[in-house]
Amino acid sequence: AVLCWWWCVVLYCKFRDNWRGCVRRGRMEQRRIREGVRAESRAKMVAALQRNLEEEESLLAPAGVPNEFECPIMLTLMDDPVVAADGQTYERAAIEQWFTERCRDCPLQPFLSPMTNAPMTDTRVVSNIALRKLIREYVERRDLAQHSSS
Repeated sequence: AVLCWWWCVVLYCKFRDNWRGCVRRGRMEQRRIREGVRAESRAKMVAALQRNLEEEESLLAPAGVPNEFECPIMLTLMDDPVVAADGQTYERAAIEQWFTERCRDCPLQPFLSPMTNAPMTDTRVVSNIALRKLIREYVERRDLAQHSSS
């Protein structure tokens, strides 16, 4: 009976130690899995962010300057865009030079639109503030993309 009792205690201790070991190993495995999932999700997030950055850079780099940001007279990026009486947007210096040259060439003729060649009733121009902001944002993003790729 003592041997049986002793054998039950030994089996109980082995079972208990084995169970605790399983629990510990299970917890450690859970931790490893959690850390692996976290690391994997972090890696996926980093990869997604890199893809998005590459897509944005590819959109900025090869296309060049959008046509809407270029002056139709000078064909350069506008710095001070203005809207003339014909409804078109020009670089301020370019449209003012256009008016000055046309006035000097034939002072009695009405001013003609550089885009449509239709008569313009007024030589006053209005700043296109919204377009100026868009151009400045575009230039900042382009410069940032070029700086980060260098």
